[in-house]
Amino acid sequence: MSTRRDTPNTPKALILDLMGTCLDWHSSITPTLEQKLYGTSLNSGPADPTGAKASMLALEWRQDFFDEIDSRFEAGEPPEDIDRTHERVLKRLLALETGKILAQ
Repeated sequence: MSTRRDTPNTPKALILDLMGTCLDWHSSITPTLEQKLYGTSLNSGPADPTGAKASMLALEWRQDFFDEIDSRFEAGEPPEDIDRTHERVLKRLLALETGKILAQ
């Protein structure tokens, strides 16, 4: 039986950034946003065939999420469950976007 020995080049930890670096979240969320927000159920016109609006909303959601985390840190607030942060930011964006769609 061999004994594993750490060498200077043996990693001690592996850290992954799953907020867009290692995970392709964008291509999975964009079609759902497109269907739910810009499909015929909310808008009398056709859905955006390029998906550009949904893509921009997804990118805005991601950026606002990071801005929210940074704001909490700068204010000295304790960390929050990321699911709650995602939900709050998305609800705020959806309220704004739904208002824009209905105003058309």
